[in-house]
Amino acid sequence: MKKKVLMEERAMNNTFPFLLHIGLNYFISCPNIIAIFNAKEVDDILEHSSIKETIIIDEKRPVRSYIYCIGGYLVGSPIEAKTLKGRYEEFQNEVNNFYNNFL
Repeated sequence: MKKKVLMEERAMNNTFPFLLHIGLNYFISCPNIIAIFNAKEVDDILEHSSIKETIIIDEKRPVRSYIYCIGGYLVGSPIEAKTLKGRYEEFQNEVNNFYNNFL
């Protein structure tokens, strides 16, 4: 019961953390994500964005998607963009349902 109350308090205060799993043991805080896109689209994104640093989380596996984050960070992941977007949308749906049920 105490855990549920803590979760409700955090959600009400908009401090409930959510980390998107992007592969291996790596996570990105969802509020920092600007865009998720396929690796094949990186050239188009680079033309219109200011990239401060590119981070590849696993040099041994091919990059299948990129996550563009606040601060100009571009993170390469071995997980398909479709999968990452699905995880993000699933979380958003859970948050929306939580708020609707809470109100």
